[in-house]
Amino acid sequence: MLPKIANTDFVEAIDSVTTHYKVVFQFKDTERNNIPTFKKELDSVLKEVKYYRLSSSVDLYNPQTTFVLVHGIKNEAVAKTFKQLLTDKNKKKIIKPFFVISSANYQTIQIHKNLEAYLNPNNQ
Repeated sequence: MLPKIANTDFVEAIDSVTTHYKVVFQFKDTERNNIPTFKKELDSVLKEVKYYRLSSSVDLYNPQTTFVLVHGIKNEAVAKTFKQLLTDKNKKKIIKPFFVISSANYQTIQIHKNLEAYLNPNNQ
């Protein structure tokens, strides 16, 4: 296996090293029908965010879980406070919980399917 792909370790979030972050909304297979409506609403909200060019996409994690991702965030603090970028009106539209991940760590969880280890680092 290639060394880069074989590594299951997560990269520490240091903004000088990690320059791209994703906001991730998880949908279980029972919620899959809600994804198109959620993404359409999210896209309309993202268009109103000032100072950032944000976009969204849908990505399959495994047969039970699908992600809706927000792209275009370049530092961890902004990603973690994603809701603060939204107007009060739009905060009421996007109420689903999310988590933040660097692009490098997102690649790791997609290759190794170790989302649980990322979300619960103390349970390893």
